[in-house]
Amino acid sequence: MEYRLMSKLKVDTVTDVAGTGAPNFDDGATIQGVAIASVNKMQYDATTGAKPSGEMLGGVWINTATDEFMMYAGGTTGWTKVTSANAAPAWTGHTAYVCGGAIGGGTTSAQDTIDYISMASAGNASDFGDLTVARSSAGALSGGGRVLIGGGASGGQQSSSPSLKNTIDYIVAGTASNATDFGDLTQARFQLLCGSTGTRGVWESGMSYYAGSYNTIDYVTILTAANAVDFGDSNYTHYDKMWAANGATLIGAGGRRNDNHVVMSQSSRLTMNTLGNSVGTSQLSLARFHGTGVSGETRALFCGGYYYTWGATDRIDYFVYATSANAVDFGNLIAPYLRHGGASNAVDGFLFGSDAAATDIKKITLMTPSNSTDFGDLTVGRTWSAASGA
Repeated sequence: MEYRLMSKLKVDTVTDVAGTGAPNFDDGATIQGVAIASVNKMQYDATTGAKPSGEMLGGVWINTATDEFMMYAGGTTGWTKVTSANAAPAWTGHTAYVCGGAIGGGTTSAQDTIDYISMASAGNASDFGDLTVARSSAGALSGGGRVLIGGGASGGQQSSSPSLKNTIDYIVAGTASNATDFGDLTQARFQLLCGSTGTRGVWESGMSYYAGSYNTIDYVTILTAANAVDFGDSNYTHYDKMWAANGATLIGAGGRRNDNHVVMSQSSRLTMNTLGNSVGTSQLSLARFHGTGVSGETRALFCGGYYYTWGATDRIDYFVYATSANAVDFGNLIAPYLRHGGASNAVDGFLFGSDAAATDIKKITLMTPSNSTDFGDLTVGRTWSAASGA
């Protein structure tokens, strides 16, 4: 007859006989027949980012070429990227960067200030650095750990002599410093629609204060400093439009006609992964201009602005990216606002400043129709800022 003792053995610490150091196993030690020296451990090449050889199930590797944390899953899966459950999409992040802007409703000097906030917790913004050129109404987008800021106007975009810019700057997210020159847009302009796929940055349309709007669309590869190149044409050339983008689609909405300045409710859509023109005919729930868009992964929200009778509105409405339906009501801002900067982490949207060069930061929960709430303050009051998450 055979007897077996069924028990559990728990060991917190193994030391040498003296209890002062690590044990030495003369004959080696194994776990389930595998030598301890061969048990899965960090596999890491800090110089080239090259994939390690001799993969073992559960082995990990930091790909320094792409800044990704990888785990070996075996079989046909092989190396797979490890992501956090609350990781932001590639086109945004959990920190918002608010760049430039103007005071006096855009009639006086442009600003070069770059602020940043953590979108995870309410609080005031902190100073990050400065743009290479002070300007307002630029277009900011992000991807690959960078924020790019393109175009804008210096000297106050509604002053008697606004100076249009074709400058593209960039900053490295998480590293406080001044912006660095990246290249140039194909055309100097301000109030640009913009968006990112995470690897490609796109700027659409834009305007000159006296010449009206342009139908230009250009793009860059975010991690490759260079001048922008032609992407296609905007399907309608209204000016003072709002916009939002989710990493695949850029939606422009509202604005005013070049010929008679009538306020519009029309929208357009641009597929950012495929070179071509923007298309679309769906409508806002309220025709308006000078509002701000913020985006989740499935819906684009448009907030505030001027409506037809030249009054500011607190309206928030939204489009669903997956359909071509008209926008529907979402909620209201704390008060009627216009000319904000806007950014999101795909969960919450944030609006920065307003027409009176206010310091307000307002928050909107993107998937829950509701009103905006107060979040904090910018370091400098301004309007017409460019903002992006990264």
